[in-house]
Amino acid sequence: MKKYGKLTKKSWDGCDSESLFDYHYEKFPEFFQTYKDNPIEYVLSAPTIYDGPVFRTAIPFEKDKKLKVDIFLGCSHTYGVGHHEKNIWVAKVTEKTGNIPVNLGSPGRGTSQSYINLVNYADLWDVQNIFHYQPYYPRYDNILLDYKKHHRKLHEVWATYHVNVQGVAGIGTGTTFGEKEVYTRDYIETTMVTERYMKHHHNKYIYACAGYAASKSINYYHLHSDPSTHSIYGLYDCEFIPEIGTNAITNIRKQEYIKTLTLPRDGTHRTVETHQEIGKLFLKMYNTVKNRKRVGGIEPLHNPNAKLARKLTRENSKYPI
Repeated sequence: MKKYGKLTKKSWDGCDSESLFDYHYEKFPEFFQTYKDNPIEYVLSAPTIYDGPVFRTAIPFEKDKKLKVDIFLGCSHTYGVGHHEKNIWVAKVTEKTGNIPVNLGSPGRGTSQSYINLVNYADLWDVQNIFHYQPYYPRYDNILLDYKKHHRKLHEVWATYHVNVQGVAGIGTGTTFGEKEVYTRDYIETTMVTERYMKHHHNKYIYACAGYAASKSINYYHLHSDPSTHSIYGLYDCEFIPEIGTNAITNIRKQEYIKTLTLPRDGTHRTVETHQEIGKLFLKMYNTVKNRKRVGGIEPLHNPNAKLARKLTRENSKYPI
């Protein structure tokens, strides 16, 4: 893929850490040898024009309407944590459309952050399609206004407050300016992880993205399901390992089956084969409606995991109710 502008390159990123890889490689070398032989390189954009996020894309965040691009929205599964860029579903779709990919995936974030990313940057280029893969998670982002002293003056600082209440880690909160409580723990655990609230939040921002796309005559495609064809869900045990400060795989069941798949380097994100399946599902939607403007496809919500989210949250909360 052609590279544009000033780029940053990293060997490790986020939960795809060297210490985690070393731990997994020592215990399960047969599953992670491929990354020993062919390490991952993350090619990232320069800090962007708004709040400074860095995306896994080779496009400069400057206005250039001559560039025909496809925008990709989502969380770490769009960003491609633990994967070579060529192996993520974004590459599968771009191979078909022929447009320049702009990957606006934000690891660990929800649909509201995807909407923020879309409206902040989409007007910079000639956008042909928007592809949005966002699992149905209870993840919430809100814009807060804070102040900090700078050269003896008060300056407004806009920051995103992040509440991630999905996953074995339990409730995680944070902002770009540090920890700040906004919701009570009781409200998070009794309301924000309920099916009704999750569905409301998910739909609100999915259809906000779709409405933005329609206003610009851009096709918008959204999927949230986790394809089960090549899933390893439930086939491994994961525990927090104090010496590396994160969760890691401690046991792999049905090893002969999993040996037919390519695990991500961090061990717990989607397999390469699942990424390919997600790409195929998007292309099926794209091939159906690609010639009709202001049209696309949105997968209806089903199989919500609100009950699971509540269970995980209560079990892992420091302040159980």
